Amino acid sequence: MPEIEILADEFYKEPSKESWYSLTELIEGIKWIIDSFVVIDNEPELKEIVNSYEEWNLYAKDIHELAELMGEFEEILENADFVSTADILSYEIVPPI
Repeated sequence: MPEIEILADEFYKEPSKESWYSLTELIEGIKWIIDSFVVIDNEPELKEIVNSYEEWNLYAKDIHELAELMGEFEEILENADFVSTADILSYEIVPPI
């Protein structure tokens, strides 16, 4: 994900207004993925939608880890910790996605 790596690099330096906009877009996209998963996972007819529970459970594990990470991410952003923001983008967001 070169765009995320570029964004992380910007936060290692000095984030611009565009960097903050891109980060907001990324966070909203991740939250959409998490919300979509929750809706699908709570679907009573999940058996009809999901072909492989094994794959779905692996996906669920990744989504839950991503949701936990988003909680940590919010705290880091509240503290304006740009280096930790860049670290999360580089080492936590890029590998799972």
